[in-house]
Amino acid sequence: MLFPCQCDAQLCHIGGRNAGDAPRLPQIAGTDAGKLFPGFQRQAGEGGVLEILRDEGLFVACHLPDHPVLSGDVTGVLDLGLQSLRQHGGDLLSPADDARHQRVADLGTAQQLLGNAALGGGGKTGGFHGGAQVCGAQMRFVQAAALGFQNLLGVLVLCPAVILHKAVKTEAEQVNIRAAHVKDGVAVCRFLYWLKTCVGYEEITERSAAAKLESFRAEQADYLGASFDPIAAYGAHAAIVHYDPAQQAEETYLAPRGLCLFDTGGHYLQGTTDITRTVALGPVTADERRLFTLVLRGHLRLSQARFPQGTVGQDLDILARQPLWERGLDFLHGTGHGVGYVLSVHEGPQRLHWRFTPGSAPCALQAGMVISNEPGYYQAGAFGIRHENLLLVRPSCETEYGAFLRFENLTMVPFDRDAIDPALLTAEERAALNRYHRAVWETISPHLAGDERAWLKAATEAL
Repeated sequence: MLFPCQCDAQLCHIGGRNAGDAPRLPQIAGTDAGKLFPGFQRQAGEGGVLEILRDEGLFVACHLPDHPVLSGDVTGVLDLGLQSLRQHGGDLLSPADDARHQRVADLGTAQQLLGNAALGGGGKTGGFHGGAQVCGAQMRFVQAAALGFQNLLGVLVLCPAVILHKAVKTEAEQVNIRAAHVKDGVAVCRFLYWLKTCVGYEEITERSAAAKLESFRAEQADYLGASFDPIAAYGAHAAIVHYDPAQQAEETYLAPRGLCLFDTGGHYLQGTTDITRTVALGPVTADERRLFTLVLRGHLRLSQARFPQGTVGQDLDILARQPLWERGLDFLHGTGHGVGYVLSVHEGPQRLHWRFTPGSAPCALQAGMVISNEPGYYQAGAFGIRHENLLLVRPSCETEYGAFLRFENLTMVPFDRDAIDPALLTAEERAALNRYHRAVWETISPHLAGDERAWLKAATEAL
């Protein structure tokens, strides 16, 4: 799943944890800096204590259940805040398809974005919280409001150290996350078998395909729901990075030809998943096959990286992009984002992108972090390709040069061999793909039977 825009503030929410695992995030309510931090002498100025916290390098996000911004009169809050927000250096921002911030011009536009309800459903940047989801526009409004209002109560104050601690999963969480990905792998593999078998013989639309995948996930034990709104994009629609089939006026039917992109994920009691697979529904063009393979090469290169402790995401991003860059091509979104533990499917502070976000400090990857690996290519009006797995950062080795880290693939679903050009793969890339497919077979096949198991065997055969 892609993040429509990169926000400097980390918008984190309290969510479910394992039984007996105490929440890591402190809830701090109040507007007096002395109450928040005993011995803190600086006086709040016109911007209030939240401005002090921001200046001191703290991140501010709203605690959702009974926060006045979310449970009160949204129109009134906007009416009060929009001008003072900008006087204090804040702003109200909304997602844009080009993955950049788009400024909201006036109150009317803001009201259209937020609607009348304080809580909205299913936004792709939404955070999972007690069954509620918060759309991206609302989250960015809360971010801006938290920076601008002097007497905002009920806020959750997260220092960078706490955010980092939250991003590094415990050993127990890592075990559970692997279990969640086995369940998700079973569901997605069953879906791919159904799709490959039925396209051209049954009427299947983008929406019905997404619903079918959701039904396979719902059959898994401890499934809680989708971790974001599904992207099911056929043909030219896949070139629209944040395409949403549910928002289209007409249904799009899948045909037994070309490529279809599925970017979906789920929340399980054991963890959160996020996966993208681009599927050949039938014959593909030479250009589609070539670009599919080039994107896969970048994905494989990144997944095989070994790197010294202290490496940041920007250092590794070239591994995923180089097969495209060598041909003057690129994709205009980040390569990877952190993932929460039954929380927001996008979680910082780690990320993979060669661009530095202004005002933010690079974050070194640490053992225990989960991050996505999702290079892509998008040809407007024709097709789109994205390959996404979630990776767990693991210790690798220690030498005279220090400690080294590596990635472990969490996602267990094969890449579509029907769209790969093996001649474009190097020997190392081919070996990496075969190792991954062998792991998928060994992990998922015990949970399948009959034709589904036979399909997985063929789908994971060595190239």
